[in-house]
Parts: sequence; structure tokens; C-alpha cells
Amino acid sequence: MDKARLKLLDRAMGKLKRLLPSPGKCLPDLQNQDVQDILVIKLSAMGDVLCLMPSLRVLQRELPGARITWLTTGKCNPGLFRNLKFIYAIWIIDTSVWGVLRFFLTVVLRKRFDLVIDFDQYYHTSEALSHILGKGKRVGFATGAKGRLYTSAVQYCPEKNEKLMFYDLVLAALGKGQSADLSLETTILDLVDQTTLNHDKLRLLCSPYLANRPILAFYAGSGANATIRRWPLERYLLLAQYYAEKHYNVFFVGGPEELSMKEVISKRTQAYPGIRNLIGELTLQELAFLLGKVDLFVGNDAGILHLAESQGTRCIGIFGPNLGSKWGPLSTNSRALEKDLECRPCIINFRGQIPRDCPFEGVPCLEAIEVQDVVDVIDDLMGDQEMEEEIYQEVQESIEAKQGLRQMHIRSIKEIIHKLETTLKGGGKIIFVGNGGSAADAQHLAAELVGRFKLNRRALPAVALTTDSSILTAVGNDFGFEDVFARQVEALVDSRDALVAISTSGNSPNIIAAMKMARDKGATVALLTGKDGGKAAALADIVFPAPSDNTPRIQEIHITVGHIVCRLLEKRLCCGES
Repeated sequence: MDKARLKLLDRAMGKLKRLLPSPGKCLPDLQNQDVQDILVIKLSAMGDVLCLMPSLRVLQRELPGARITWLTTGKCNPGLFRNLKFIYAIWIIDTSVWGVLRFFLTVVLRKRFDLVIDFDQYYHTSEALSHILGKGKRVGFATGAKGRLYTSAVQYCPEKNEKLMFYDLVLAALGKGQSADLSLETTILDLVDQTTLNHDKLRLLCSPYLANRPILAFYAGSGANATIRRWPLERYLLLAQYYAEKHYNVFFVGGPEELSMKEVISKRTQAYPGIRNLIGELTLQELAFLLGKVDLFVGNDAGILHLAESQGTRCIGIFGPNLGSKWGPLSTNSRALEKDLECRPCIINFRGQIPRDCPFEGVPCLEAIEVQDVVDVIDDLMGDQEMEEEIYQEVQESIEAKQGLRQMHIRSIKEIIHKLETTLKGGGKIIFVGNGGSAADAQHLAAELVGRFKLNRRALPAVALTTDSSILTAVGNDFGFEDVFARQVEALVDSRDALVAISTSGNSPNIIAAMKMARDKGATVALLTGKDGGKAAALADIVFPAPSDNTPRIQEIHITVGHIVCRLLEKRLCCGES
């Protein structure tokens, strides 16, 4: 795609636009049944389109019966988006004279759309086409240079994140208020067609570098016309060497516009086996697939940054001439790294103000960002990832432990419920004992029975022997800690009662002493314990051994079983009282 031709076309369209009449009063809000064909216009560029697509997904969800056609140019790499199910068709304008003429003859003279949304910020061409191709509502940005031909113009905000600006256009088309947020789930795009990927190539290029190490992807480039946005390559190299020495894997990625730096990167990193130079090696589809697999992406303000974000990858965008708040990632797991200088921003897209060179020596806004600044953010985000992985592991262990409970121990839970039901029907009470976390469980379960679990019903007699600090300290001081529960059992328990002892190990001396005393008094004894039951198992009438030898998992299972017992006792004894 020749950018000069697009600019030439746009100048011609700007003159045509002045001849077109303004629309009448704003049309009423569209109803779902009114919209069959929608045209969205975004002529440039790939990064903008990646920011736009989440809003189109929302549009299709709100108008599920409508067909969305996207009008664009080759500058957007439209082939990357052919896998998106919410796009019905992609029309690509050839900006040559014959291409434009062919487009007018084959499309403009034959097709009109119920709704047209122009997402371009500054091209006159898109506004003129929205007027020509729209038979109903036409929505676009009001920027000063644009907006007269729309039936509904949304004021462009230079400070607002561009994804949210695009979302505002969709909401305006739907007759809704302006956006506050765009969900993270919506921003992830299914760009990769697995059936067309060369998996053998990807394995050959990447597999040796994937084993059990964090992976960072670095993009040190930008478009050929946007070198002003590049953080110095030397700093990327220092960053890569630093993390290679910390046993990270580092992939340098890029396309044809970064080939000029490929040789430099290879020479400077050949002593670091963990650094892989993939510049020019991957198609956009393959690159999207790879970026979805890495742990963190670090790159300049360019389309590849938005490609990484579209795959749900943590990103650090390095911003200079542009504002990170405007063009950076929305995810809280990503960062836009920038330094505030008075000359920023010098790129103002909606005015067509896109300088190719900095008037100052170097690019001060980028040179102000030090390697250590990026290291600090990487370490922060990677620390968050490690924490997330640990949280996931803990949750997974808890799930697996409870699955073991479901498979193996239903019978012992039923026996406990039957024994305690008999106790309560016979006029007895339930006594709970435990140490530490198990003491908290004892108090918790007694409270569920005396108060309520789910039903409004009469109180059920239950006591936790862990709550009276005077008795616990007196007995502990005068007789020893081993007797703090046994002494209370001797005073309070009779043969009609049931003792529920909670001990993760089954070996706590004060629990064993309480169970012996309860047996001597003729009470029923139940034990909630860990996998092997310990010494206490031999003293219990009913044993529930949690299917784990990990104390936190045992405690989680105990409270789950306790809740089940309380729920079913309440239901069986008091169901008619609710």
C-alpha cells in the first residue's frame, strides 16, 4: 500500500466532501430489527484496527442479526483479521486511480447500508464514503476537520484511551451513553487460525527456548515511517542481556520494517543462548500465536504492541511522542511507560499531525526512559504473574482435595450426620473441641447450630470448649494444657451427648485426653482428622479422615464437611419450622 496515494486520494475526497450536503436532523435510535447491513470504515492502520475490534465485537453482540462489513486499505494488514467471526466481509480499497474507479462502479453505485460508523480520526475519504454509502444513521468523530456529514457526531477527546473512543462511537450508534469501561474479556481477539499455522516451523524456531523458563518478547522497531517512536536499540540489547543472565528466554520479534536491526541484534546477542532473534521469521498469524504464549511483551508504540495485547499477554508499552494513556493497554496487568516532558505529545493523530523527526537532538522523551525503569516494571509484572501462578496452584490443590472427598468419604459423612441426629433427638448436645484453626472451626460449627445455618428454626444445643478463656487458662495453669478439654468434658458431658473432635494430625494430647474422657462418660465420639487419623482414630466411634496430608487442605475439607453436617442436621430436624 502506497501511503502517498492514500494521502492524494484523501485530498481529492476532501474537495468532494465540501460539495456534499449536510444531513438533516439526527435520526432516531436504531432498533435491532432496523439494522441488516452495517458498514464500518477504518482505512489505517493495523494498531488502530486492533484497538477497534473489541468495540465491533460489542456491536455484533448488541445487533446479532446484522452483517458487519469493514471497509479498509492494505495498510491495516486486513488478512490478519479474517478469522474474526463478528466480521461478515472485508472490503479493501485499491487507492490507485483505477482501483478507486472500480470501487465506485462495483460498490458505491450498488450498495447502501442501514448504519455506517466511520472510525477514522482524520481522513476526509472515510467521512465522504460514509455519506455516500449510508442510507440511515451515520456516526463518526467530530474533530474540527471532520463531523459535518454525520447524523451523529461524537466529540473526539485527545486524552481518552483510543479503545474507549472507538467504543463511544459504537455506543452512539446504539443510542447509548458514553463508555466508562470496556471489559478485558472483550479486548482479547481470536486472530489465529490454527489450521493454517506452520506448527513444525514454530516448534523448530521456538521449542528449544520454552522449557521451564519465563519468556520475554521484545519489539524494538516501529513502522518505517515512525522511527521517531523507537526506544534506543542499545537499551533493548542491554535489557535482553540482563534477563538472559537471569535465565530468562528473550525473543526479539519484528517484520520486514525491522530487518535493518536484525544483524546488529544477532551479533550483540550471540554469546547469550537464551536470546532468540526472530525478526523477519514469522508471519503475522504466527507472531500472534507466539505472543499469546510468552509471559511478557515489551515494545514500542506500534501495531505489534496492540497485537500482543489482543492475545491477552501482559504488555509494557514504551511511549515517547504519543501518550501512553491514549494509546497504551487497558489491562491492569499491563503498563504504559513514559516520561512527562513539556513537548509531549507531538503526535496528534486526529489532526493528522504525525512528525517523522524530532526537532530536538535525539528523541528526549524516549531517551529519558532508562533501562532500570523498564527493569523495575518487568520485575513488578513478573512478580504479579508468579503470585497468580501460586494462587492458581493453591486453588487447584484445594479442588483436587475436595474431589477426593466426593469420591471416597460420603459414607463416613453420612454416619456422622446419623449419629449426631440421634444425639439431638435423644436430648443430648454436641460438644466441639480443637486447637488453633481447628478451634476456630469448633466455634464456627457450634455457632451454626445454636444460631442457624440456612433455616429459621429452633436453636440446636451445641457448645465449643475452646471459648471460655478463664477455664482454659485456669486448667492449663493448674493441671496442664493437656487437660484443658478433658476437664470440661468431665464437667459437662453425659452419655446422651456427642463429642466432635477436630484435629488435623490426630495426635494432639489434649484432643486425645478429651476423647478418652468422653468415652469414659459413655458419649458418642466423632473425629475429623487428616489422612492417617493419628493416635486419636482408635478412640473414635466414627472417623472422617480428610483425603490429604496437607494441613491447609485438611482444614478446608473439615469446614466443608462441617457445613454439610450442619445443613443436613438442620434440614432433617427442623425442616417444618422454616
